[in-house]
Amino acid sequence: MIANRIQSIVGGVARLGSRKARYVNFRDVGRSTSGKTRLWLVVPTVGGGALGLIRWYSPWRRYVFAPHTETIYCPSCLSAIGEFCEQATRDHRAELIRAKAA
Repeated sequence: MIANRIQSIVGGVARLGSRKARYVNFRDVGRSTSGKTRLWLVVPTVGGGALGLIRWYSPWRRYVFAPHTETIYCPSCLSAIGEFCEQATRDHRAELIRAKAA
């Protein structure tokens, strides 16, 4: 399950559930209004408010990062966010396969 997996991310370590990378943290904020997918808030490790939200985007059938306006990112932040989205999408698909098998 996504909350139990640990993975390395560029510049730091991510812990699923509430994950950490070098410059950004990923806070699990629960499920979407449909209850089918999860939501994570992306916040800087130092200062400032939320940078954006990671959520499921149905047309692309994957998790995506929806940044708040007037936010800026360094390349390692973008890499960490991209890796997080990829892992969340893989975990979501694996959960669907397990649910169908049950």
